[in-house]
Amino acid sequence: MDQSLYKIRAKDEVDGYPDPVYLLNADPTARFPEVPVEGQDVPGVRVTLGARGGILDGTVRDASTHRPIAHGKITIQDVRNPDAYVEVFADKEGHTQFAVPSRPLRISATADTYTPFSYEDGKEVTLSPGERRTILLELSPR
Repeated sequence: MDQSLYKIRAKDEVDGYPDPVYLLNADPTARFPEVPVEGQDVPGVRVTLGARGGILDGTVRDASTHRPIAHGKITIQDVRNPDAYVEVFADKEGHTQFAVPSRPLRISATADTYTPFSYEDGKEVTLSPGERRTILLELSPR
């Protein structure tokens, strides 16, 4: 029987441990084992999550009507490495939640028929480990 080799990755976004799939969340302290699997349980596997980050609770809304903007796109970018970013989308009520690493980030939002918006005028934002921050992203119609 052939063995398959699986890399086990884990996240716990509810408690602020970001999804390691995204370059933005790369963390050299995280350990994700490669495990041979033959269609059976694998005892003794240990996954070490990386550093705890913070949780962004965001709302995207129209600056003039204050109505939610469904499916607005939020970009979260590492200030030190602009190639490391993630794009998440608000739900139909304009809300999104995402675990982020505790390092300087820039946050922006866009949506069809709206002018792009930079949170806090493009200033760096850093969440402490375990911090939960609510942000409002108000876009103006074009």
